[in-house]
Parts: sequence; structure tokens; C-alpha cells
Amino acid sequence: DYDETLSTLKFAQSVKLVQTKVVANQVNGKGLEAQLRREIEELQQELSKVKEQSDPAMQEKVQRRLEEQEQLCRFWNKDWDTLLAEERRRMQRRFSQDSAMVQKVQELVNLGAVPSIAVSALLPRRESAQFP
Repeated sequence: DYDETLSTLKFAQSVKLVQTKVVANQVNGKGLEAQLRREIEELQQELSKVKEQSDPAMQEKVQRRLEEQEQLCRFWNKDWDTLLAEERRRMQRRFSQDSAMVQKVQELVNLGAVPSIAVSALLPRRESAQFP
């Protein structure tokens, strides 16, 4: 027991000597946007080459990749305020849907004067289930 305690104290002492340095990661949005635009240009060139070869499967594949890249570019080209406003609208829609669901559940609970009837309306129907 003494050896274990001594070992723990030595470990604690060594951990005390560890020094860390915090560095914030920085994302360069303009660099990302430029990279996406370059990829779009490359995909457009590749698509034009594939169209000349008239390979429909390859054309579709390159067209799909091009559309995905353009969508990413449109997303990352937005400023912070626009993204925040979109997220707030999504949250508002979710909240209104949740509120509507709560209201429906409350209406179901208030259906009958007997609570077991209201609860049975919420539960999945089973042939073997017996409600008083």
C-alpha cells in the first residue's frame, strides 16, 4: 500500500511538470472558397472533355460532382450572419412543429374524462393489451 501511494505521488509530481500551450485553430474561409472554385473549374473542363467523348455514364458522374462542388461553394460563400439567420429559421420551424405535436398530444390526453382512455389513444394498438 505504501509503494502504491508513493508511485501515485511520483506520477502526480511528474504530471504537475507538464506544460501545455493553447493555440486556436484558424480557418481561412477565402482559401477554402478559392479551392472550391478551382475544383469547379477543373470539373467543368473535365465535363466538357467527357461530353466530347459522349460517354453518358461518365457525363452524369462528372455533372453530379460539379453540382455538389457548386453547392458547397454557394454554402461557403455565405457570410456568418446569413448562415446564422438560416439556422434560426430552421430552429423556428422545428420549434413550431414541436409545439404543434405537443398540442396534438394534449388534445389526445383531453379526449376522454377517464385517463386510461386518453392514455390508450397514445399507445400503439395491441390485440393482447387490456385497458380498464
